Amino acid sequence: MFVGLGCPKYTPSGLFGKFNIFSHIINQLNKITFKIFLFSLFFATSIHPEKKRLVILSIDGLPGYFFQKDSIYSKYTPNLNKYFSLATTTFSGKSVFPTLTYPAHTSMVTGKLPSAHGILYNSIPDPLHKYTENWYWYSEYIKSKTLYDIAKKHKLKTAAIYWPATVGARIDENIPQLWIAKDEYDNPLFRIIAGKTWNWLSERYNIKLNEKSSDQERIDAGLKIWKYKKTDLMLVYSMEVDSILHKYGMESEELINVLQQTDLWFGKFVNELDLYKKGSKVALIVVSDHGFQKSEKVCNPNLILKKMDLLGDDYWKYYFHSLGGVAILLKNENSEDLKTEEQVFLSENLKPCNITTEFSGKNISRAKSEIDKSIEAVLLSDGSIVFRNSAHGELVEDKQIFTHGFLPEMDSMRTVISVFPAIKKQPKEITDVFWISCKWLDLKCN
Repeated sequence: MFVGLGCPKYTPSGLFGKFNIFSHIINQLNKITFKIFLFSLFFATSIHPEKKRLVILSIDGLPGYFFQKDSIYSKYTPNLNKYFSLATTTFSGKSVFPTLTYPAHTSMVTGKLPSAHGILYNSIPDPLHKYTENWYWYSEYIKSKTLYDIAKKHKLKTAAIYWPATVGARIDENIPQLWIAKDEYDNPLFRIIAGKTWNWLSERYNIKLNEKSSDQERIDAGLKIWKYKKTDLMLVYSMEVDSILHKYGMESEELINVLQQTDLWFGKFVNELDLYKKGSKVALIVVSDHGFQKSEKVCNPNLILKKMDLLGDDYWKYYFHSLGGVAILLKNENSEDLKTEEQVFLSENLKPCNITTEFSGKNISRAKSEIDKSIEAVLLSDGSIVFRNSAHGELVEDKQIFTHGFLPEMDSMRTVISVFPAIKKQPKEITDVFWISCKWLDLKCN
């Protein structure tokens, strides 16, 4: 009796003996139950291993030359330096043409150039200045499949913190970039466009993200979402380095301060992700969209179009859209083509700007191919001068400007691309971010 359970033969010895026997049976059953539990746990773990997760962190405007040999800046960024040394890193990454934030960030999540994905510039050309802050905010402008679309199709949970061109994107936890007032008056707008995610962060953690929020607040929001919403893919956009560089330049105390602050929150960020933990299934890609250049002059090419009666306050036939270190000539669809003598007149009158003007040649061909086939001409700066959209003032003005938007091959426009865990092939272009991400998350992206 009870031999199958390893129980000794029952010999009646009163009530005390019966209790011993039943106690032995219970102990044996407990052992069997525990073994079944261990087997189930092992089986479940082997069938459902820990999933790979990915964070893409963009540090807007962080130039690659900040981390080149003998740079004066890297001594302020020990946490970033450690990460770069452990990751597969390049400090000479190539951005897209034009080297602007919105086209570049969309290329990171599509693997395509602006002409293919549809986000051509930061702001939509507005020759008559009808609109305020008419940027490419909305995901509906994107013509290509995005990384977050593909992840969603593979039933992965996605999140984005302030990532450009994501208003209306099908992202599970999304707080996109959009502003009107650039302060707390935008909060009702965020309650609408960011909905449940913005409200969850606001009500539970008193984090109310808007254009005035600090990078630290954006990082804190991202970490809360990462931890409690269990996202598989998260895109995080930080903007303070870019803002300070535009305002104060590369030789300012303000820049040193923001680099130190960035490094502090970055150190906290990687610790919270358990990034360096042995056996971690978390990957982090750190990327910047463009570098920075100091220029000493401003050129206003639309003044020449106004002089030629091709642009007015309430009409336009042609318009130069400034991209920073490049300007492109756009034609109203109802206008006639420029005559040869008009092209010559325009080129001659732009000579004081000390720039390259192309109506034909490799750069205009490239602009048509990589940006927009409707571009009629391209103006190129060597770095000493930048372009503005204004049709007022002087053609050339002495003004120190810190900006980008030059050709991506310029040394000052080179970016940072860094991948952890380290990979065999070093990334070269920001479009590589898309393909590296697809591979890590086992997505079918072709």
